[in-house]
Amino acid sequence: MAEYRFDADWPSWEMHPAGDEILLLLAGAAEIQLMQNGEVVSIQFDQVGTTLIVPRATWHTAKVKETCRIVFMTPGEGTEHAEQPPTA
Repeated sequence: MAEYRFDADWPSWEMHPAGDEILLLLAGAAEIQLMQNGEVVSIQFDQVGTTLIVPRATWHTAKVKETCRIVFMTPGEGTEHAEQPPTA
């Protein structure tokens, strides 16, 4: 578990094969992008105090709308990063 502050978009995509990742928004706003079935699905993450679950093995990234602080509960073993996620 860790807390991070973001004032810029994430520079890459990531994926956690060991389990779901839980995000808790403490401040600010972001758009979380998930790669699902070869399509990018955007989720507005802009209500302080809300959580978001990124399903296991789902490529994801974030576009920062307003400087934000997010707590991450991440099953980190085997985490992968990519400039662009695989579409299949």
